[in-house]
Amino acid sequence: MSFSMKSTKAQRNQAVTDLARTLFQEVDHYQNQIVSCSATIVASSPTTIKARWSAKVLLDVDRTSKGNLDGIVLADSLVYEECTICLSWKTAEACAALSEGCDFTWDDFVISDAIAWDALTPREIRSALEREDEIALGEQLLERWGSAGDVNYTQYPRRLRAYLSGCVEAVRKFERRSPRKLRRRSS
Repeated sequence: MSFSMKSTKAQRNQAVTDLARTLFQEVDHYQNQIVSCSATIVASSPTTIKARWSAKVLLDVDRTSKGNLDGIVLADSLVYEECTICLSWKTAEACAALSEGCDFTWDDFVISDAIAWDALTPREIRSALEREDEIALGEQLLERWGSAGDVNYTQYPRRLRAYLSGCVEAVRKFERRSPRKLRRRSS
């Protein structure tokens, strides 16, 4: 989308949000999952845009300080981050086009306390889980609990229970179709 005077304020903010999301993902090499985000333009010139960025992020489990959910490699919560971003281009045309060939800086970076899974919207839950491997999570649950019937779903956030149950069922379906059963390590 071109950033022009004809664009509405909401369209400009959305275009900056989309570009900032891409740039943040590139900075962290797509290790963290941005679940939801927004950018609100607070100042601009012909070659620069300054915006307030906020995002809910599922951290890679190696980067989370809180921990994982019981027995599975999935962070037990998400974080909320907020900062001021500055995008600058060499030309006004490049700025108007919101090209990715810009200088990208941020300051006033703040990461808040954990956001519980149950505080997320259904859309945010889907976004957070879109890169997860259902079979791997199902296998981890079966390793932790021993069998499908023994999985204690009450140990997990309410909004994840159906998804985690589906992960266990995906393993069971895979095992029924597979000529070679999946091996589970003993706990």
